Amino acid sequence: MLKTSSLRNKSFGTSTALAGLLAALLASGCSDEAATTPTAATADAAADTAADAAADAADTKADTAADAAADSSADTTADSSGDAAAETTTDTASDTAAETTTDAAADTAPDAAADSAADSTVIQPANGTWTELPSASTNTVHGIWGAKPDQIWAAGEQGAILRCDGSQWLAVASPTFQWLYAVWGSSASDVWAVGNSGTAVHYDGKDWAKVDVGTTDPLYALSGTGKDDIWAVGPAGLVLHKTAAGWATVKANTDAYLYAVWAAAPNDVWIGGGQGTLVHFDGKAWTKSNTGLTGTVEGLFGLGSQEVWAVGQSGMALRWNGTEWKQGPGIKNSPYLFRVFAAASNDVWASGNFGELWHFDGALWTKFDAKTDLHLRGIWGFGGKNVWMVGPAKTSYHYTVP
Repeated sequence: MLKTSSLRNKSFGTSTALAGLLAALLASGCSDEAATTPTAATADAAADTAADAAADAADTKADTAADAAADSSADTTADSSGDAAAETTTDTASDTAAETTTDAAADTAPDAAADSAADSTVIQPANGTWTELPSASTNTVHGIWGAKPDQIWAAGEQGAILRCDGSQWLAVASPTFQWLYAVWGSSASDVWAVGNSGTAVHYDGKDWAKVDVGTTDPLYALSGTGKDDIWAVGPAGLVLHKTAAGWATVKANTDAYLYAVWAAAPNDVWIGGGQGTLVHFDGKAWTKSNTGLTGTVEGLFGLGSQEVWAVGQSGMALRWNGTEWKQGPGIKNSPYLFRVFAAASNDVWASGNFGELWHFDGALWTKFDAKTDLHLRGIWGFGGKNVWMVGPAKTSYHYTVP
């Protein structure tokens, strides 16, 4: 035990001595380090700080420059975009306003001119006005004719037959439900209406009754010069003629669909139809006219052998002068015209689809505002101061001069 303790004590002593020596050495070394290390560290730190500061400054400057450039670019872009947008908006608004003003002025000028022309024409021919009047029919009306201003007849779809006393329309009992396209009479007690499936109905002054005219084809138009000289036309060149012996089919040198007929005398009859067809009967033979047109002839009306009007497709408004057909000037935008009525050479009306209404004053056709966009299918008058139009269900139009 003692030996072991001695060994432990010896080792402890040796360790203590060594520890002292180590401590002295460490103290000396630490003292040198303490004397030298802070100075180097301070210099290094200073150098590092300066370098870092310079680098930081450079980075900051670079960053600042980059940021400034980026900000400037972004601001410039934003400002440019904003300015551009603002300028574009302003310019667009200005341009739009200017264009709108210019367009409005441009649009207003012709409109005003057209309105002025229309207004002046209304005043010049007869100083009259068009007035809408209920027609007492829920069906479209196609044809109109009058014996006198207080005895006017109209016919239309579903066999509709109407009578007007000059101030109001009344529905009349009809013997058919077939569509009726035309009405014409030689007197108040001799009135005819024709339509689909060869339908013909006659009024004798008291009642309407069906009459067999020898065809089942549709009949589109009627005209005549007396009770024993009446003409009706239809498809594929169909022409019917009524004489004292009754109705008979006539060959008229055409196979065109026929939609119009006008008779000025037994030996002076015009028929018209598809492909610009106009054929004249002189009492002996039918002769075709070369109009050079291919549109459909829809309506015919005459004032005598030297003056007949034909209207139809693509703004057709032809005038026969006894020698040739010529298109009247002034009609624009190719309206489709259905019917024509002439009170005098300088007082002619033509009506058509989508409210087309035109007047000829002897020199020029002028468009009128009919106050409707519906089809105006029939027109008839008593001189230039009392004209009627029909077409739309429940409605008619009356032109009067005070």
